Parts: sequence; structure tokens; C-alpha cells
Amino acid sequence: MATFQRLPDGSEHRTGVWIANQRRRHVRLDGDQLAALTELSGLDRTTAAPPLRVTLPS
Repeated sequence: MATFQRLPDGSEHRTGVWIANQRRRHVRLDGDQLAALTELSGLDRTTAAPPLRVTLPS
């Protein structure tokens, strides 16, 4: 099941996809970029994140 967030303008954002992308791509960021992303999101990406597990309905 996908995680969606409805934005004030009525559009939807696939939050789960964004989080999964951030987990995979954070290793390509330099220290300043990583610090800025952590400040914006509040999520610490300096430690390895556990794998994202999704169970799809049959």
C-alpha cells in the first residue's frame, strides 16, 4: 500500500517513495548537503536505515 500525503493545494505526494529514495540516495551527498537535508527533514541520515518493507495485498 502506497503512502500518500494530501497537500493544501489538493494534490497528492507519494511520501513513501520519497522516503525510500532518500534512504537510497543519501550516500551520494557531501557533508554540507547531508546536514542541510537533516535540518530540513528532521531525519538523521548519518546512520544506516533499516530496509523498507512493504506488504502488498494479494
